[in-house]
Amino acid sequence: MTKSASVTSTISGPTPIRASIPSAIFRCCCALPCWTIWALIPALEWQARETPRRTGIDVGVSSENVDDSLPDDIRTCVYRVVQEDLQNVARHSGAKHAKIAVKQLNGTLSLTVEDDGKGFDPKRTKGMGLLGMEERVKQLGGHLEIHSETTKGTTLRISLPRFFV
Repeated sequence: MTKSASVTSTISGPTPIRASIPSAIFRCCCALPCWTIWALIPALEWQARETPRRTGIDVGVSSENVDDSLPDDIRTCVYRVVQEDLQNVARHSGAKHAKIAVKQLNGTLSLTVEDDGKGFDPKRTKGMGLLGMEERVKQLGGHLEIHSETTKGTTLRISLPRFFV
């Protein structure tokens, strides 16, 4: 009992450790799929808030008619594609801003991620991250496309059929 009391008083005291505990716990929990706890849009909004802290890139999220109860495989796919794409944006594009848009319409879930970076030639450059995203989307019967031009940024789009309805 004394041991628990001292831990509690140490944690609740005004120390730098106390301030970092919630985010440290949250980061550990996100090693587990946070989208299994949250609906897709709140998970993407969290990602949008965290990305600027790590990269300095301002990220916005918009959504339209997205079902809160999407199946885990759909949420996992979309979340991981966004996560990988934002890493690519941070590593390679020099972008200052990125926009994430998710829309559900006529039985299809669509994701668009746009950045204002330097762009690239998607026909000539395809790393493991892009290949992984493409494979993830194809496994769910979806389609991934990338539009990019040098100095004009990059737009990644995926569409996933709602075959799970």
